[in-house]
Amino acid sequence: LSLTAAEVYRTAGMLDSALASVERRCHAKPSMCKEKGVECVGESLRGMTSVQRRCIAARSFLRLLLCEWKDREEDTQYVNALSRYDEGLSPVHVLALDTNVRGVRETAERKWRGYTIRPPPYLSDVLTRKGIVIAYAFSDFVSHDLGGDVVEVLCSHRAHGVYTVGVSWRKQGDNALYRSPHRDGAFGGLQHCTDEVISPTHSTDALALAEHINHASVTLLIDMNGWTDGGRPDVLALRPTPLQLHGKGFPSSAGHARVYDGSISDRVAMPADFAHTAYSEKLIVMPKGVSYHVNAPRPSFSPSSSDIKGGIRVCNSNRLFKHNVEVVKAWVDALSFPHMEAAKLVLQNSSSTACTNVKKEFDRIGGKEESLQFAPVVSDQAQYYSQLSSCTVFADSFVYGAHGTAIDALWAGVPFVTLPSVRQSTRVGASLLASANCEEWIARSIHDYTSKVAQMARQDNELSSCIDSVKSAPSTLFDVDRWAAEVERMAQLLVDVKKSRKESEKAPNRFHIVLA
Repeated sequence: LSLTAAEVYRTAGMLDSALASVERRCHAKPSMCKEKGVECVGESLRGMTSVQRRCIAARSFLRLLLCEWKDREEDTQYVNALSRYDEGLSPVHVLALDTNVRGVRETAERKWRGYTIRPPPYLSDVLTRKGIVIAYAFSDFVSHDLGGDVVEVLCSHRAHGVYTVGVSWRKQGDNALYRSPHRDGAFGGLQHCTDEVISPTHSTDALALAEHINHASVTLLIDMNGWTDGGRPDVLALRPTPLQLHGKGFPSSAGHARVYDGSISDRVAMPADFAHTAYSEKLIVMPKGVSYHVNAPRPSFSPSSSDIKGGIRVCNSNRLFKHNVEVVKAWVDALSFPHMEAAKLVLQNSSSTACTNVKKEFDRIGGKEESLQFAPVVSDQAQYYSQLSSCTVFADSFVYGAHGTAIDALWAGVPFVTLPSVRQSTRVGASLLASANCEEWIARSIHDYTSKVAQMARQDNELSSCIDSVKSAPSTLFDVDRWAAEVERMAQLLVDVKKSRKESEKAPNRFHIVLA
C-alpha cells in the first residue's frame, strides 16, 4: 500500500503543530515524502523506529479523525487498508465505526495471524487448594480511566473469599494507590485488593509473563484491554491459563475462538441473535439487568455555581470522531422543537480543526450559529462531573456510542438518550440504561431519538424517578459486588463445563452460556 504524506495527514486530522512539522520536512525533501509517506509523517513527530513511526501516524488517524463526514465510508476503508498494511496496528476505533459486522469480525480474525496460538494448560494442573483463582489483566490500574473499576472488582472478589491476581501489562509502582470512593473513603489499591500482583518488573518478554501467570495457578484470566493501548495479545496467544475471557477493549469480536474461550456479554449489548455473524468466540451472557460493562461508583461531587447555568443544554462529551453528519442532523432536528428555540448543543472541544469542520456542517444542515458551543476538555475530576451535571440531557451518538462517558453522565444525574443498532459499539448505552432500569430512554428510530431528546429537555417530573433509581438499590449499574459475584458464578460454571467435556479437542463445538 503506497501512502503519501499528504494522504496520511489529510485523513488523519493531526494536530496543527504536527502538520506544520510535516510540511516543513516535506518541503525540504519532497521525494522522501512521496516515497516513504507514512514514515515521513511519523518521523516528523518524533525520532522513533520505523515501526513506531507507522503506528503513530495511524493512531493519529484513529484518535484525531477530522469531521470530514462526507468521506467517512472512504476513510474507514482507508484505515482498514492501513491496518492490513501494518499488522502491528490496532484499529479499535475505526472498527467500532464500521457498519459491516461480519467484516469487523473477519478483520479481527486477521489480527491474530502473526501470533502462534498455543493450547491452554489442563484445568487439573491449576486447580489447587486455593480453589478457583481469578485474574484480571489490564495495562494501567492506577491512572487509566477504567483502572479503578477493575481494582474495585478485585476488591469485591477478595471480600468474597476468592483468590485474586492482578496482572499489569505495564510496570507500576508498588505504592501506587487508587482511591476507593464507596469503601468508606478508605484508600485501596492493586496491592491491597489482590492476593498476588504480576507485572513486567524485570522483563517484558511475552513468554516470561505467560510463565509467571501460569505459575500462579490462575483458573480464569479476564483481559480488560483488548486492542486498546497497552494490551498484550502476544502473552494471551500463549494461553497461560485454562480459561480466558475478554471483558472490554474490542469493538465487537476478539477475532479468535482459541485465544479467548468467550466474551463477557449481556442480553442488550451483545445479543446472541447476532452471534453467528458478529463474533468468532462464544458469548458468556450476564443475567438479565446486569451490564457486561463493570462500573464502580464515582467520587461524590457538588456542582459549582459557575457550572449551573440557565437554559437547556443538550450535551455529548465524546470525541468528535464518534459522530457523523446523520448524528448532527438529528441534534439539529431536536433543537428545532418549539420549546428548544433557545437550547444549546454542547460538544467536546477536541481540536480546533475538528471544531471548525463540525461548525461548518452544523451551519450547512440548518443549525443556528449561536446554538452550538464547544466545552473545554477538563482533567480535574470534580470539575468534569460538575461540567456534566450542567447538562439538561446527554444525547448519545448512534454511530459510535458512549461507554465510560455514558456512565459518568448517569452518575451526574443527567438523562441519557441512546439509539442502538446491530453493532456492539452502538449498544453499550442501551445496556447501561437497561441495567439502571431506564429503558424508556432507549430510542427505536432516529425520529424517536430526536423526540426523546426534546422531550427530556423539558425536565418533566417523570424523569426524576428514573434519575433517582440510577444509584439506588434496584439498579445494578453501580453494584460492583453483584457484578463480581456473577463473574464468580460464571467462573464456576465454566470450570464445571470444562470438566464435563474432559478437555477433549474431540468434544462437540463450544456453546454460548447464559447466566439465569
